[in-house]
Amino acid sequence: ARRLVAAPAFRAGPALRRVLADVLSHRRLLEDPGAGWAHALLFYGFLGLFVGTCLVFVHDQVVPFLVGPTYLVFSFVLEWAGLAFLAGIGWTAWRRLGSRVRRLERSGAALAILFLLGAIGVTGFLVEAARIAVTRPPFEAWSFVGFALARVLDAAGVAGPPLHRALWGLHAALCWLFFGLIGVTVLRHMVAAPAHLALGQLRVPGRLAPPAPGGPTRLPCAQL
Repeated sequence: ARRLVAAPAFRAGPALRRVLADVLSHRRLLEDPGAGWAHALLFYGFLGLFVGTCLVFVHDQVVPFLVGPTYLVFSFVLEWAGLAFLAGIGWTAWRRLGSRVRRLERSGAALAILFLLGAIGVTGFLVEAARIAVTRPPFEAWSFVGFALARVLDAAGVAGPPLHRALWGLHAALCWLFFGLIGVTVLRHMVAAPAHLALGQLRVPGRLAPPAPGGPTRLPCAQL
């Protein structure tokens, strides 16, 4: 008689722990320090800005909590997140264009994605600078990048509500373009890599996974 073998159940707890351990620690990527640190700066910078944007939405639409010292610390941390994001993009672009790492893709599509990410980071700081230049609150000195750029805009005589609205619209359009490209470009590794790690928990302990047709499997992650 043939025995029926039940498929291994998906273990949510171990899957989540593995995803958090590998993704947040960057332990695999850091085996190549150049790629690892460039990706870590970009990843944590993006994560900080994304979480910060969500918190601003909660503050505006649910409960206002970004006030007083909380807002000052929040602003200061987000400035560093933005700088880390841009530093990661710059480092990644240099590795593709200026280094001699042969395995890195140098296609126009890959460079366009980096340009899009850089444009999102720069316009984000410019939106902040335009807002500060219009409202002129002294406590925004904690937003040290935006505050410095606001003084430049003010000195150039271009600061004003129309500039803020135009920059905000451009920044929003770039962000929507970014999210729209996740499923059809190299950006899909943002979803594919965590899913690959989580689904790895479906394998039966003590048994080797069957080899993939055409060669060994690899973690779906962007080549940095």
